[in-house]
Amino acid sequence: MLQLIHFVDIEAIEAQLCSPTTTDAVVEEFQRFGQILFSECLQRGSEVDRKLTTMIGWSVAALASLLVKYSRMPLPGMLETAILVAAAASAFAGVALGSFAVKTRMWPTPSERDWFRDGLWGDVQALKRHHVLSLLLTHQMQVSNTKTKADLLRWVEMFLLFSAFAIGVLLFF
Repeated sequence: MLQLIHFVDIEAIEAQLCSPTTTDAVVEEFQRFGQILFSECLQRGSEVDRKLTTMIGWSVAALASLLVKYSRMPLPGMLETAILVAAAASAFAGVALGSFAVKTRMWPTPSERDWFRDGLWGDVQALKRHHVLSLLLTHQMQVSNTKTKADLLRWVEMFLLFSAFAIGVLLFF
């Protein structure tokens, strides 16, 4: 399933939030809903990471099964060797791509500078509007990172599927 992400223009939102026609109640609702979206985004990212970790485990298991089975046997024929190399390369590609996807990164989060914004100490509503913008920017970066990981997950799954198929073919030789 192809998931399209449509981000809003932060500058346009900032202009709307700073407009005198935008009421405090609207800003409150944006902040409330933004917190829900941000929480959902973090949960989705955790789920993608969990799936990636599982796929890495299965890919490593595929590599290990090939190593255990074929390390103690004489070299198989040319066709079997080609299938063996394809299975191993596919499993290794899944491990490498999955590891790249789940590698430790500094995830974007609102900073203390966003939290304690200079110049806004005396204006609670301006501070709330700034916090909504900060939450929006962080949400967009989180969604973008999660989408990248999900796209890589799709490839890891395909590599694992190909490797499993090749291992299944090898079992018949």
